[in-house]
Amino acid sequence: MTKRTVLQLNANPLNSVGGIQRVVCAWKRLFASKIIVFVVVACGVIFGLIFSIQRREIARAHRLYAQARAEIQRDGLPLTVDSLVPFKVPESQNAARFYLRVFADYRANPNWGGLEAAALDFPNKPHSALAHQAALDYMRATEPEVKLIEKAVTFPYCDFHYEWKWVVAASKPFYARFRQLARLLYLDAYLLDNEGQPIQALDRLELAAKMAKQVVAEDPSENALLVSCAIYGIIHKEWLRIVQHHPNDPVVLQHALEVNHVIPRTFDLCWSIREEVYTAVALGNELRRHPKEAVELMQQEGIAKSPAKIPWWKQLWERLIGRGAPITEEMTPEQLDVAEARALDYFHKVFGILKRSPQDMLQTKRALQQLDNETDARAKAAPSQYLIQQIVTLSTFTYITDHLFTHEIRWWARESLAQKWLYRCKYGVTPSDTKLLSLLKGMPPEVRDALFPAPTHLDARPKAISKTP
Repeated sequence: MTKRTVLQLNANPLNSVGGIQRVVCAWKRLFASKIIVFVVVACGVIFGLIFSIQRREIARAHRLYAQARAEIQRDGLPLTVDSLVPFKVPESQNAARFYLRVFADYRANPNWGGLEAAALDFPNKPHSALAHQAALDYMRATEPEVKLIEKAVTFPYCDFHYEWKWVVAASKPFYARFRQLARLLYLDAYLLDNEGQPIQALDRLELAAKMAKQVVAEDPSENALLVSCAIYGIIHKEWLRIVQHHPNDPVVLQHALEVNHVIPRTFDLCWSIREEVYTAVALGNELRRHPKEAVELMQQEGIAKSPAKIPWWKQLWERLIGRGAPITEEMTPEQLDVAEARALDYFHKVFGILKRSPQDMLQTKRALQQLDNETDARAKAAPSQYLIQQIVTLSTFTYITDHLFTHEIRWWARESLAQKWLYRCKYGVTPSDTKLLSLLKGMPPEVRDALFPAPTHLDARPKAISKTP
């Protein structure tokens, strides 16, 4: 072997242990650099994906929020406290001051509560001298208050200037008082009819009906609507009793018909949802100032369990599969925007249903039931998105329409009874169902089916007047 060959072999790094080690180290450095580059690129892609999803969610939240508010504005529903009750009632035409005096008198005389309880036994125990005396004592004690109610109903408006806050119904102590006044007038009507004064008794019921109108006139809330319905229910019971006591007196029957026409047949639910719409906006603003309270509210309402520490990868996965952001320890402003938007969109749909068939309560009820079922299903899948809607909606609209449908059936039942007995007084015969229905103009089909479930009589042959109507 020549010297040159030996030198060439020594010069080749692979022909020595040190050279092999240097090559291995070089490959390791190259492989490590590629891993680093891969990790950096992968992290960049992941963070870019997260950023892109986050930006898309923020843009979507802003879009939903702006769209929902625009729809509510087009509906004429309130987004601010100033637009909640748009008409400012002049104090000179406000009946509330008279009711406040009545409520103050009740507070100043706590013994009236016990007196009322004993007096209300009289309609159930008409032969009880003790209950009769209690009723007379109660009416004598509250005679000045009845005079104030008579004066109050002559005014066109009744605004108590409630402090409208997102804590629904927290500042409205007068609802129970109004029901108490309705029971007072009911008892007065009972006593008057018992004393042979049915016209004056019906006048008391008319007074209660005018008061019930004032409860809801400047109060755009569902609670006021339900209180008003409850008062009409109290009136209904005594109206039927008076009419049944005087079935052959056309003067009493005609006056009873007039009193029934003072009672509204239907209600404007579009007016009564205004408070809930504003409450959704006010609650959204409150939660933006205190975002941690949103999760606490969900726990209190049973909408969500206690949130756990959710790892970032799970949040990312939830977003990728379209479930929306899970419930964390604190809701972001964008999440609250979506929650408010969902609530406003719900009320926009409710408003549309109410406007579509305002006179057909049964059809309205079915459409609202379908909307509530769909909303509840979505709320279970994404509770944080429907947080505000679930809290603000105190009663389902199907529950409210049940009350309104019952109220409408009662109205037509009273109208039917008075018309039937007036016809009998005039012609000496009881009208057939067909004839009676011809006198009841505008009765909805669902009410007719409820009041006349059997096939109507096609013949109009007269029926003899029985002693018992």
